Amino acid sequence: MPAQEIHLFFSYYFNDEDDYDKIVEMLKNRGYFPFSNYSMEPDNGPENEEYIRSLIRPKIDKSSVIVVLVGPGTYTRKWVNWEIDYAFRKDKRIVGVFLWGHSGERLPRRLRELRNEDYSDLALVGWNAERIVAAIRGENIWEE
Repeated sequence: MPAQEIHLFFSYYFNDEDDYDKIVEMLKNRGYFPFSNYSMEPDNGPENEEYIRSLIRPKIDKSSVIVVLVGPGTYTRKWVNWEIDYAFRKDKRIVGVFLWGHSGERLPRRLRELRNEDYSDLALVGWNAERIVAAIRGENIWEE
């Protein structure tokens, strides 16, 4: 019986786009599970906040797991925190992944709050394929 497709949304600081590309390719090339990617692409379009939210909401709504890429500047990103909060309010699984070589970076505020509130569908892992896959599949790992 084929594995069920997982619907992913990657939340990340667009300066980390190369790392985003790497994780997507790793998941595709290793074939851990079939997945759809509903992530936003970098856009230099309008800065109207409600318009941006209107683009993000349906993508997170379609997703079952939100993968938050955590690097040096992620904690400062307003949209990453908003995406985490929106995913939480929609009762989505949230998986933080430290970028390669960046374990121990400061976490986005909302990710830290959810950990402190004992949100039950939450994980945080380093850049290790097997740990990332386990977290996406539902293991509540917290590697800080």
